[in-house]
Amino acid sequence: MIPSSAPIQRRIFAFVRISREVIYYEGIIFYLLEIWSLITVRNPITRLFMMRSKLVTSASFVLFRRTSMWFYKLVSLSGTAEITDADPYTIIRVDPDRIETQLEYGEDGPRFTKRHGRVLGGDWDKQTMPFTQKDRFIRWARFDRSPHFDPEEPITKLYFEMKESGYKSQRDIIDEDLQRAIKTSDGALHPRLNEIGVNIDREGNMIWRCYGQHRLILAKILDIDTIPVQVLVRHERWQRVRDKVRTDNETPDRFRNHPDLQDLGEC
Repeated sequence: MIPSSAPIQRRIFAFVRISREVIYYEGIIFYLLEIWSLITVRNPITRLFMMRSKLVTSASFVLFRRTSMWFYKLVSLSGTAEITDADPYTIIRVDPDRIETQLEYGEDGPRFTKRHGRVLGGDWDKQTMPFTQKDRFIRWARFDRSPHFDPEEPITKLYFEMKESGYKSQRDIIDEDLQRAIKTSDGALHPRLNEIGVNIDREGNMIWRCYGQHRLILAKILDIDTIPVQVLVRHERWQRVRDKVRTDNETPDRFRNHPDLQDLGEC
């Protein structure tokens, strides 16, 4: 039997659509970064080697992280987009209850609203809704007290794992179960970048953008103190706050304990 070409055609159409979107909204340099990520960490061959070796998984992330910084420098020099002063791939720890909203289009929407390191102006941060989980589990205060839960469903297993062992970062999962980490990170650039992704609005509030929605709601249900997240996009007004803290070495009282300012020293 000759295999269907439909999956290949879908991949080609998806690639063309994404290429047009990135070039139109973000420019040629970010498009080249997309190509570079495909070459270094997102192609099936690299993923196959990752499945077999933690060394390859770690090395591919280091390679991509270091080389992608060249693209960000080119973007800054060209003036085609504003880039944050923060490391685009740094993981910070936040109280899950800080994340109260999500963008209206959920994980869909323009790719540039989940580009690591971007600073965006405009009113995108006002297009939000309360963070919700449409999965039926959100209606239950405790899974183990509900007569309806299915113990074989992945989210149920994750609930009990998190309840027993606490919240694990993607780095922890890679160390413990490499294949699981890779299989559950299809949407992310790299398994290490499969942490919950947030954007920060003009007032410093965190908005859920992508990845880990089940992990986030379970962390809320289980009253976990802090969880690892990655900041993708910052509003330009919030970036001005970062800029002022960095230059003045002084943090306004209302932002003194803000997780996104801890890398700037005195907070």
